[in-house]
Amino acid sequence: MDHHHAFDSWFGRSFYRVSILMKLERVVKEKQKVTVTVEGEEYALHPFVWAQFAVFEGEEIDIEKLVSLSDREYALQAALGYATKYQRTRFQVSQYLERKDLPVTEELLDQLEEWGVIDDFSFALNYAQSLRGKNGPYYIRAKLAEKGISQEIIHRLDLDENPDVMEEILRKKYGNWEDISVKECMKRQKFLVGRGFSFESSRKTVEKMKKASK
Repeated sequence: MDHHHAFDSWFGRSFYRVSILMKLERVVKEKQKVTVTVEGEEYALHPFVWAQFAVFEGEEIDIEKLVSLSDREYALQAALGYATKYQRTRFQVSQYLERKDLPVTEELLDQLEEWGVIDDFSFALNYAQSLRGKNGPYYIRAKLAEKGISQEIIHRLDLDENPDVMEEILRKKYGNWEDISVKECMKRQKFLVGRGFSFESSRKTVEKMKKASK
């Protein structure tokens, strides 16, 4: 076992480490991985990483470095598959990798953003638009926050209350508006508030529709 000093990099960032070289005993190549045996222990390496650093059996190998690079390559591969199937947020990708027990680094997430694979602002615009017809701004903001969208991005969105949307929601929910009681008015206001509209806007909308029915 030999010790060497080396500089490694990941997505352009370098870090100093001490490399430990150990003898490679066995190599088994498969489609999704390359299994190597070093000092009696088996390690699964990513084929792409192995193609870059492959050595012959009996030669020395920096297994710690290759395992680290392989883990990162598997993480990148998993993140790409997850984030290209459906639009995802940075937070969602991070959580997904954690569930898969794969390393999550800011460098990896930054790279996905640079490639345009994840775009939190674009996600927020599309997601908010999908909710507008049935929900108010308070509900939409809460759902965006659940997806990991930052408050900075949420504040950039146009999420004003739309009276036409509020009236349409009420029409679909309640057919009769003639001579409804105060208690019923409060019930309908509460329904709108539950959909993410302000209490004052909800009160005014219910009052307007009640008067229009006379």
